[in-house]
Amino acid sequence: NPGLTGTLTVTYIPSDTDAAKSVTWATSDSSVATVSAEGTVTAGTTYGTATITATSTAFLADGKTHATATCTVNVTERIVPVTGITITSPTQTTVNRGDSLQMTASLTPADTTQTGYTWSITKGGTAAKIDASSGLLTVNKDSTASSGTQIEVTVTSTSNAAIKASRTFTV
Repeated sequence: NPGLTGTLTVTYIPSDTDAAKSVTWATSDSSVATVSAEGTVTAGTTYGTATITATSTAFLADGKTHATATCTVNVTERIVPVTGITITSPTQTTVNRGDSLQMTASLTPADTTQTGYTWSITKGGTAAKIDASSGLLTVNKDSTASSGTQIEVTVTSTSNAAIKASRTFTV
């Protein structure tokens, strides 16, 4: 996830090597992940994959080659699941034929990344209609529904259908 950090460590083989035990660090893509001189990796703002390379400052037996080790870092979108939904407006519970009401909802937690939801009428569908995406509720002015008819509006998370809230209106 962008901004998260972790520290890489190097294991020397053999562990009792006489070679200098120090490395330089490098990244294949600093927009995906950066690495400090101490091996601390920080996820960048770009999603993707970066290869972090540790290169020994000591030469191998041939006197020309440095030992290297790599680690692949994948930076992906942080997913914060939706855990609840509440209808925030309107607060009224009675409506008249011909009324139009803009429904609004709030999600919890506030930083959820699963922000989609849809609106539906779950009771009294002949007395009203609702735009599934905008939440505009329109009570039919020519409805034959009798006074006292109940209209239940439900908002449902598109990420988890078990997360929903309802409000009942009386005509």
